[in-house]
Amino acid sequence: MSVSGIVSFGLLTLLGLLALPQMPRLWRHETTFYDRVPAWWSWGAGGWVAWVRSLPAGAAGAYAAILLGLYLFFVSPIFKLSRQADLVVIWVLLPVVCILFLIFGSIFFFGRPKFLIPPHLREAATTRHTLS
Repeated sequence: MSVSGIVSFGLLTLLGLLALPQMPRLWRHETTFYDRVPAWWSWGAGGWVAWVRSLPAGAAGAYAAILLGLYLFFVSPIFKLSRQADLVVIWVLLPVVCILFLIFGSIFFFGRPKFLIPPHLREAATTRHTLS
């Protein structure tokens, strides 16, 4: 892996670790940071609500992808693990990442499944035509 790849992956992991404490606070609505649409957000209030609703699923998918990347680019080469071990990890984590990405999109566009949306946002507008 190149130096730029290592630096990029390190920054992604660092940002993910910094964002991790925010997910429980978002779920319990202990923060008001996500209640107002930021000035830089260009997709309107409906898009912001959809984005915030889908953040927990997106974060879960991102963390699964980070775990997959850590294993494939650092753990496996350092410990010189077998190709079979790599395939097992890929066959376990890659479908998880894909499923979480699909759930992220489903929550963003349709507001379903409701049980994966933070409770205070479950009754927010859930149809795609409100994302103006």
